[in-house]
Amino acid sequence: MAEEDPRLEVSDAECKHPKWHAMETMKHFREAYPDVELYYLIGSDNLAMFLRSRRLEEFLEYFRFAVVVRDGEYTDPVLMANEIAWARKDRFAIIPSPMEKNGISSVF
Repeated sequence: MAEEDPRLEVSDAECKHPKWHAMETMKHFREAYPDVELYYLIGSDNLAMFLRSRRLEEFLEYFRFAVVVRDGEYTDPVLMANEIAWARKDRFAIIPSPMEKNGISSVF
């Protein structure tokens, strides 16, 4: 899919640094592309877990979230349940899933 869109680029940064967590990966790309607004892509099914991150405020300071909605889940209640996330709801772009439930994954 990335090879079909010149705006996308595949990176092996996490393969080279297997102990990196999301923040380290995102900081790497912020340094590599300082003039680009970066989005952290996450499925709505993982949003609540990610919002419990101890580094959430730092994450929201530097990056935006692109939340892909799965199975018609509602993201507002999840954001509302987290005071920090709800106060920064402008940092979240909610995107309807472009495919069936099993058609998109960060793993495959």
